[in-house]
Amino acid sequence: MFQQQARAQERFEISLFPAYHLINSDKVSAAPNVSRTDWVFGGNITARFRIRDLPLAYSIGYSEGKSTILETDFRIPSASDYSVDLRYRTLPQELFLVTAISDRVGLLTGINVTAQDRTLQYTGWI
Repeated sequence: MFQQQARAQERFEISLFPAYHLINSDKVSAAPNVSRTDWVFGGNITARFRIRDLPLAYSIGYSEGKSTILETDFRIPSASDYSVDLRYRTLPQELFLVTAISDRVGLLTGINVTAQDRTLQYTGWI
């Protein structure tokens, strides 16, 4: 009996996400107007391929977000409002070994390297 292994086209995935944080791990205070996360958006691209019959997945993404660290709203005409915002950009890269647990479930194990740029923006300071 002759047996031959056939491979289908490897998967390529793209995802985009706008989001609003409900839980913020950067929270610096329990005060309600301190460290409030406003938004985050981004996306990623994932490609699955084989090297020497090892099923691998490579993913690269980008996300950008903004958290309000401190914000004041003065009602006195001579006082000025001010705020401090944390803006961040993240670029994660991941390489995974794909292990099939069943026909529909797989386990991904591998490494993740992430570059992140964080900037504090001061608005309304004298």
